[in-house]
Amino acid sequence: MNIGALLMLFALVANLFFPVFPPLTYPLLFLAGAMGFGCMQMLQRYEGKNFVIRRLRRLQILSDIMLILTGFFMLLPHMGVFYIPYIHLGTARNEWLIPLVIAALLQLYTVFRLPNELEKEQ
Repeated sequence: MNIGALLMLFALVANLFFPVFPPLTYPLLFLAGAMGFGCMQMLQRYEGKNFVIRRLRRLQILSDIMLILTGFFMLLPHMGVFYIPYIHLGTARNEWLIPLVIAALLQLYTVFRLPNELEKEQ
């Protein structure tokens, strides 16, 4: 899970600030990291009956799906598809930023709320 998170972080930072490798390298690295991070987070289970914790787990899963979608959206411009003219930011196609921001906000919300709720339950 940590390796996937580091891969995603490296791919994003390198893609935005230090594009040294071929452009297709960064979306593939991000997608591999998102798949690893998302799959490991989806494997975590909660078998209790607390509604708040179950809702937070569903938000985490939604965030994982959004991260994987971000990787696919990063790949699509390299394949010559998916262009939204009204969201075109500068000269690069950055439509993938929308699901990334949504996923990051959901992860940030759940990472702070979930431990508190688990502590309350015990």
